[in-house]
Amino acid sequence: MLSMKWLTMAALVLFCTGTKAQDHPTEAFNKSMEEAMAGSVKDQYLIGQCYYFGREGVKRNYDEAAKWFRMAANEGERPAQRMMGYLYYYGRGVGKNFTTAYEWFYKAAEDDSESQRLIGEMYLNGDISGGADKAYSWIRKAVDKGDPYAMSLLGRMYINGEGVGKNQSEAFRWYKKSAESKVTNTRYISSAQYMVGYMYYHGIGVKKNKKEGKRWIRKAADNGCVEAKNFK
Repeated sequence: MLSMKWLTMAALVLFCTGTKAQDHPTEAFNKSMEEAMAGSVKDQYLIGQCYYFGREGVKRNYDEAAKWFRMAANEGERPAQRMMGYLYYYGRGVGKNFTTAYEWFYKAAEDDSESQRLIGEMYLNGDISGGADKAYSWIRKAVDKGDPYAMSLLGRMYINGEGVGKNQSEAFRWYKKSAESKVTNTRYISSAQYMVGYMYYHGIGVKKNKKEGKRWIRKAADNGCVEAKNFK
């Protein structure tokens, strides 16, 4: 006879995967699912992460991710609110809607530098009305919290004169701060590394140094920057 514990686990798997057998949830996933169903906001967020990225033995499923992120977001979980913003921004598991994406990012932005930066990017890219001045305000908040990706955006704003006066030396300073950051996923700062190399190579905002420029450009290329890979 099957034990009650086994039946409970089986029910959880069916609940998570829509009765499909292709998913093979790990023990960690099943434990988080039990806690999430019991009301744990942290675990609801973790289950959303599993479905969003396709981790812990379950396949990527944006509909399921949206369901679990929303549960946690409605309880005030900042990372889940940010993820709801991502879902609406890209139209994953929900209808694409920049206004709703902004609203979720805004809820998380009180103490979340990534959401602050994302709001700034939306203003900077024209996804929402407000312009470069508002973009600068939000990106600066994220920079002040040490967000390395926001630093790269600030460099872009200074090099192009978006929301601030054009200033090549300030652009270089912020690109370099971003490029030197210790981050897990260097792909996201590779564009800053490329800009540091490009500015060294051509003497823009910094004394010309082709050798140093090539070193930074190689580093950017190694981290996946297409412009760096194609640099001649």
